[in-house]
Amino acid sequence: MRSRPRKLCFLAVAASVAALLAAGLTFAAARALILPTHTPGVRYFKVTQKTIASTVCVPGWTKTIRPSASYTNALKKQQLAAWHYADQNPIHYEEDHLISLEIGGAPRAKNNLWPEPRSQA
Repeated sequence: MRSRPRKLCFLAVAASVAALLAAGLTFAAARALILPTHTPGVRYFKVTQKTIASTVCVPGWTKTIRPSASYTNALKKQQLAAWHYADQNPIHYEEDHLISLEIGGAPRAKNNLWPEPRSQA
């Protein structure tokens, strides 16, 4: 019986990776705004092969680690200024994780968060 949750978790992680790959065109367009020197991506130290059953595979787990809007809004303003974005209106951006929380990205690491332009649609 224990193997079923692990199989479902594996499928969920595989689906997340597939979704990231499928979004490659969107990511490629945004890549110009992601500077590897500023946002190389950081993995969350609490997510390991031994802990996935109690971390990323637990429904709702990301809600428990997602940083507050006050934290991400303040960081977004700092990054827009420090990285010399032409448009520094914070409303036009959403602070995003380069490595998503669903696959083990660090929730509050400045090297894993960047100001992503909001959709103009």
